Amino acid sequence: MSEKKLSRRDFLRGALAGSAAVALTSVTGLPAFAEEGIYKPGTYSATADGIGKVTVTATFDANSILSVELDVSEETPSIGQAAKDELIAQAMAAQGPDGIDGVSGATITSTAVKTALKNCIAQAKGEAVDSGSVKPMVESSAAFILKDITADDVNASAVELEPITNFAKEVDVDVVVAGAGASGVIAAVRAAELGAKVAVLQKEAVAVSQGNCSSAIIKSGSTEGGLKKWLTFATAVNCWRNNRRLLEAYIDRSEEALRFVCEKSGITEKTEWKNKYGVTKYQDTSAVYTGVWHDGTQSYDFGDEKVEVFAPWFGPKPGNYGSLVSGILKDAQEEYGDNLQVFFSTPIVQLVKDAEGTIIGCVGKDLDGNYIKFNAKSVILATGAYENNATTRRSSTAPATATSSPSRPAAAWSPWPTAASCTTLTRASCGTSRPTSSST
Repeated sequence: MSEKKLSRRDFLRGALAGSAAVALTSVTGLPAFAEEGIYKPGTYSATADGIGKVTVTATFDANSILSVELDVSEETPSIGQAAKDELIAQAMAAQGPDGIDGVSGATITSTAVKTALKNCIAQAKGEAVDSGSVKPMVESSAAFILKDITADDVNASAVELEPITNFAKEVDVDVVVAGAGASGVIAAVRAAELGAKVAVLQKEAVAVSQGNCSSAIIKSGSTEGGLKKWLTFATAVNCWRNNRRLLEAYIDRSEEALRFVCEKSGITEKTEWKNKYGVTKYQDTSAVYTGVWHDGTQSYDFGDEKVEVFAPWFGPKPGNYGSLVSGILKDAQEEYGDNLQVFFSTPIVQLVKDAEGTIIGCVGKDLDGNYIKFNAKSVILATGAYENNATTRRSSTAPATATSSPSRPAAAWSPWPTAASCTTLTRASCGTSRPTSSST
């Protein structure tokens, strides 16, 4: 059975630790009833979100569960995976999820097993599969679900709820990008480079991006085993709350993204790592992580595996990543002209949808209070900086449990990107050389 990696709801999904979103995966082997009983004999399979994806496959006769198999390969090796045999024994002894007490320290995995087994039983009984009180994860990697939005949250934002129908002007483009920071500028420049007509809307009067450090994993200099260890360690450092798919995207695409940034900024080996705007690579904390690596009070053992990280710092202060992307945006405007328009001091206040609910543009509001309608084929939200927004902080974070993760000093050097700094794929300044890139 093919498997697709899914992470538990975390920073970007805004779910509480321990919740399990269920997705039915397959039903196999459905012989005819041999006799009247509780179940329709056969083998049934269902999945639920633990730390990763947990799959339960249960075989039934007419009145009992004959066997239970667990796929916990995406769980933490020393916790969820180690609990596998005990969870199987509990499921068989209880003949259902209600008697599964779980395994100490593996609460999230235990909850996922109980939820998936409940759905296997529902299938065997011919009942509707109950997805529980938590919605299944949205398949789109771009989905960002806010919960419990209040009137105060709306009032504190640029959003306007009343339909806007009168516009000072309309602008037709292929792509609208909301936000001129590390993600937005790079997304806009790349889209223009590919031939799209682009509009960038920025709430501030200039491009803004904090921090100095960028990073990328160099896959050609890393082993497959090393990347798997890095993924596990990075998740542990962030209290198991980061989005696994974003970390996987960081592994796969960060080198390409950072090379693009260096090229477009004019800061390369050929230019001796400085550009015409005075921004330089003033520090480099690139490294190859192998053997035992120490981070404050914690140690991470890569064994014979290795992970190569490219980590240039752009500045020096008071210059920062904002200085870098400002130069990139200025050069791109000169190169692409009307195909890359930038509207500063013009936040998006409303998205425009068609009758089917498809987003077909947005409305911006300039300093004079004029509404501008942007008709577009795609709208990219790259507003970032969720840590400065009380709504998104409340929605996308949950208190870390005491047993969730090892702790580490706030100022410790680390090869791990924090969940806060990895909220967008295109953000090249993912902060892997300090815990939070926004504070460096």
